[in-house]
Amino acid sequence: DALIPDHRATDVQHFDSNVSWWLKAFTKWDSAHFLTIAKDGYTHDKSTAFMPFFPLCIRMGKTLLEFLVIPTTYCKDDDLYILSALIINSLAFAMTSVILKHLSTKWGYDQDRRLRNIFFLHICNPANIFFTTCYSESLFSLFSWTGMLLNTYDVSIWSVIPYTIASSVRSNGILNATLMFMKLLHVVMVYLQPSITTD
Repeated sequence: DALIPDHRATDVQHFDSNVSWWLKAFTKWDSAHFLTIAKDGYTHDKSTAFMPFFPLCIRMGKTLLEFLVIPTTYCKDDDLYILSALIINSLAFAMTSVILKHLSTKWGYDQDRRLRNIFFLHICNPANIFFTTCYSESLFSLFSWTGMLLNTYDVSIWSVIPYTIASSVRSNGILNATLMFMKLLHVVMVYLQPSITTD
């Protein structure tokens, strides 16, 4: 931001009026919507495209930061919303990496080379910025992949919980229902298999 001035788009949401200069880069585009919802609620029609779980987590994280660590005398109030989102996404991204390791092993990619390639592509890809800024991708991945991991075990009914949370993080999380349907179909086919073969 210091070297190349930002394009100042018109008719878009902004969240950088009362933010420290070193955090302004994290207030652009969708981040502005999530941060505004976390601070003020759904005040604009455009904000309704963004699901409520991530802004709710940001607000709770900001309250926790105020209470435990950072008094507002050292940090602007709006800075705490951004710091909360960054901490949440960093933790979610780390947990997502652990879930990805377990998923990869469960799906048979437990050879060293394949596992390294999966991790490399997950951690060092150009879209990684969306996992570490104030966007909802990290939380969505965490809950979706947790549901997938639970789906691979015999306790797959419990995958409904992370899938439901993923749907409250991003609206396309509802597509995770297809994974539940496929698991149910698989269970039915396994159950019917003996009667099909004996007929």
